[in-house]
Amino acid sequence: MAKSNFRVFAEGVAENNIESDNEYETDTQRVSGVVPGIAVPKMHNKLYKQSTVMAAALAQVIVQAGLDALDSDYSGLVSNLRKTFAGSVNGLKPDDKGNIDISSLLQGIRDMIPPRVGDAIVTLNSENPSKRYPGTTWELLPEKTFIMSAGNTAKVGENGGSNSHSQSVEEIAAHVHGYSMGTAGGHNHTRGNMNITGTLPLPTHTGRWDRFVTGAFWAEGGNGGSVSRRVQGCDFPESGQWWDVTYGTFDASKTWTGYTSYVSPHVHTLQIQSAGSGKAWDTRPQYKAFYIWVRTA
Repeated sequence: MAKSNFRVFAEGVAENNIESDNEYETDTQRVSGVVPGIAVPKMHNKLYKQSTVMAAALAQVIVQAGLDALDSDYSGLVSNLRKTFAGSVNGLKPDDKGNIDISSLLQGIRDMIPPRVGDAIVTLNSENPSKRYPGTTWELLPEKTFIMSAGNTAKVGENGGSNSHSQSVEEIAAHVHGYSMGTAGGHNHTRGNMNITGTLPLPTHTGRWDRFVTGAFWAEGGNGGSVSRRVQGCDFPESGQWWDVTYGTFDASKTWTGYTSYVSPHVHTLQIQSAGSGKAWDTRPQYKAFYIWVRTA
């Protein structure tokens, strides 16, 4: 319990031994100070009583604030006096310098005054504000909804926009696709790997036919060669015998030169391939997500 040792001087002295207020007000020693001679008892009783009454009253105020008021602790008396006169706010005590942190008090006041209908609260707390402000109704904005400032073209309360967008042809900036295409000049077509071949049996007897096989025709064993084959049914009897034949082959590549055709200068058709898939792209900037509550009632 807080204590005080300040007491009132002359608290038991009779009133007739203390100057009255009027006497004290006009007393020359009070006005001009004590002069050599005999002190006036009534005046001094009034002086000391007034001084000590005030000191005792201040001490009592300090005690009522829960602090000590002792003349033996000057520094403590000054500190407690400062704290006492700084007072307390809703039970909050001042520090040694007499300052009071009222942030919690202000928060309490804010909690007692709910936002107006139409006001919004942005918070990381998912709890419905109606629990904090009983009797109110709130709407939680849909997920991924951004807030935009209202004005002449954006009317307050209207909804719009999208988190993704597929660009249309009209939205693409005007641009040109570059390309290059060469003109093909006139050129010849060679036979390439194309060939014409065949085989023809030629009657032979001591080089009757094969020596005359020339050009793209080729006699077995070489033109004028002697390789022959005995083939039954050859219709060249001589001295009562069947005579041999030589196979003559045809190979166009042996003598085929030049070109198959000629193409005059001409232009090749160019086709520019399209690109892109038309996939919608995310239009959102970097963000931090909050719960946004709007009071509706």
